Amino acid sequence: MTETMTEKGERRIYEVGYLLLPSIPEEHLAKEVSEIKKLISDAGGEFISEEDPKLRPLAYEMVKLVGTRNEKFRSAYFGWVKFETTAPEVLVLKEKFDSKESILRHLLVKTVREDTYVPRGLATDEDGAQSEEVSSERVMVSPEEGEKVVDPIITE
Repeated sequence: MTETMTEKGERRIYEVGYLLLPSIPEEHLAKEVSEIKKLISDAGGEFISEEDPKLRPLAYEMVKLVGTRNEKFRSAYFGWVKFETTAPEVLVLKEKFDSKESILRHLLVKTVREDTYVPRGLATDEDGAQSEEVSSERVMVSPEEGEKVVDPIITE
């Protein structure tokens, strides 16, 4: 049996992004995050990385049943956790996230172990070294020039 295999199946990398209700006092955020992390560890999850939640405005108003009333929210605390577990365990975990009242919304996705975030305006070369700032300016190229760039990528 390999390191990535368990008795329940192959271990995979997942990431959950979550929105916590903005009505949670800041001094209770750490408790909410530890409860989320406990759900993940109880599902056999091994943590890879995370970002603590920060209050953010929402792109649109969201409604959630809180207690017996539908409440509307225009902001929420956004955070995420990347972890490794098995597919059957992640299904159980999804149900627990769905039933957690303090979570306004969550998104659970399969991902890769590597960090895929590149800060805006920075780029890396083939060796991973940071290069000069990337221009957001669009450049028009002919179809032939575009093929010269794309063909080597496709054939790799």
